Amino acid sequence: MKMNRRPAIDGKVAIITGASSGIGEATTREFASAGAITVLAARREERLKRLQKEIEEMSGKALAVPTDLTKLDQITNLVQTTLSTFGLIDILANIAGWAVYDWFEELSPEEMRGPFDVNVLGMAELIRQVVPTMKTQRSGFILNMSSYVSRLAVIQVRSVEQNSRRATNAEALYITCLSHLDGSVVNEWRAIL
Repeated sequence: MKMNRRPAIDGKVAIITGASSGIGEATTREFASAGAITVLAARREERLKRLQKEIEEMSGKALAVPTDLTKLDQITNLVQTTLSTFGLIDILANIAGWAVYDWFEELSPEEMRGPFDVNVLGMAELIRQVVPTMKTQRSGFILNMSSYVSRLAVIQVRSVEQNSRRATNAEALYITCLSHLDGSVVNEWRAIL
């Protein structure tokens, strides 16, 4: 990874959820190479620390904040740590996603609830906590990314992620949704699909 600063992003503070792998990790690298100050959020701390080190080695700024989006206190910690460290939040990229693939009737209540808690409720809570800062700053950008899988009908396998992500695609919410991938990002679910 090398720096390729872009004026619109250079120096902006960007929180990226799901930064430990897949699309979130790739997005973090893109923001960092464009000059953004990246705040890496995901559950897997060792992966976050590795990515933080990689960004810092190319003279970028990064902060790893281990965060489970199903835990309100961890979401609050992510926002407060970002603000106390950098003083503002310019960009929130909600990329974290969780999916469970199985026959619908064989899913446990926890398997049904988990993806909704991350993909909808966790994302909504993070937005709720970030919006007041962006309003005070009178600027900010929120990107909510949805998996392309949420738009597919799969006959034999139903995904709870599919339905939970659909809940975030309502037109009235004016959500920026990126769902086309050229295959350059390796996703841990790719083998299943």
